[in-house]
Amino acid sequence: MPMFIFISGFFYTTNNLKDWKKYIWHKVQKLLLPFLGLNVLGVLITYIFYMIYGVKWNGIILQKTFLRDLFVYGTVVDIVSPGWFIVILFEVILTYTVIRLFLKNIWNDKIMLVVLGMGAVFSIYFSRTGQMVHPLNVLWAKILFFLYFFHVGYVFKKYSEKIKESQYLNYYLTVILLSIFINLGILKYYSLDDMRYVSLAFFSTFQTDNYLLPIITAMSGILFYWGICGIISPVFGNSKFVNYISSNTIYILSFHLLCFNLINLFLVELKGIKPLLFLESAWFVYDDGAVVRIIYMIGGVLGAILIKNGKEKCVCVLHYIKMRFNNVF
Repeated sequence: MPMFIFISGFFYTTNNLKDWKKYIWHKVQKLLLPFLGLNVLGVLITYIFYMIYGVKWNGIILQKTFLRDLFVYGTVVDIVSPGWFIVILFEVILTYTVIRLFLKNIWNDKIMLVVLGMGAVFSIYFSRTGQMVHPLNVLWAKILFFLYFFHVGYVFKKYSEKIKESQYLNYYLTVILLSIFINLGILKYYSLDDMRYVSLAFFSTFQTDNYLLPIITAMSGILFYWGICGIISPVFGNSKFVNYISSNTIYILSFHLLCFNLINLFLVELKGIKPLLFLESAWFVYDDGAVVRIIYMIGGVLGAILIKNGKEKCVCVLHYIKMRFNNVF
């Protein structure tokens, strides 16, 4: 998730501040409203699964804290819970824009890099103190953590182009090697368990008291994939298929778990999965070797793309019906 936030920061421009109300409203339309619609759809899908199969997934019974938890955790409805990234991205963009507006006369990218970096370190420290029981603590700590990666993405775009133009030590290869050396150095002193955190939705799974470590590992991973993408982009950058998938990342992120469960339905009949496992958790994945995992991966991507195409066709049909209706009357 830090990488997705980093990429979003990479495409942020100061032009957004000129008409910030319009920009925020645009993000409400592109992020917040679709996120709310996604969860309404998730509730309906969950209820259908419940009526047919008797699943026990979250989202069947809505709690009094539904709206609060939706904006804090984003994972209230299991079947679309991977979409929690959408709401935290909106909250980070909103907070970052407000901070830039408030500090516009004294803003300095390098100073804010240090300030927000310290904020991210503090958020990890606060998480390790066991304060994530209260939802509001989770919300502000997550925003504080991700703000740093958003700003790094923004700063990275400004300065990386200058470095790349100089062709100093083959830019992308240098980035890859740097990230590898960083990770090798970390592995010399820390175990994989120290670097592992399961999910940032609840912001409570950091395994180390080195509060810099999660930030360093996240940045080294971002640099590694950035370098790889830079090397392969001349080959695949103009591919319509690759660009179509990359432009529909949010759909894949939001619907891949639903697609996994549609595959589960098929495998229940084919492989005889114990129904209890499938019914108890929307996150159940039938693990029977690499072939099945590849099926899940392909199904998660292509299934989400099909959902996107289906939505576009429905919009076209509704638009056509509306035009015909207007012509008649």
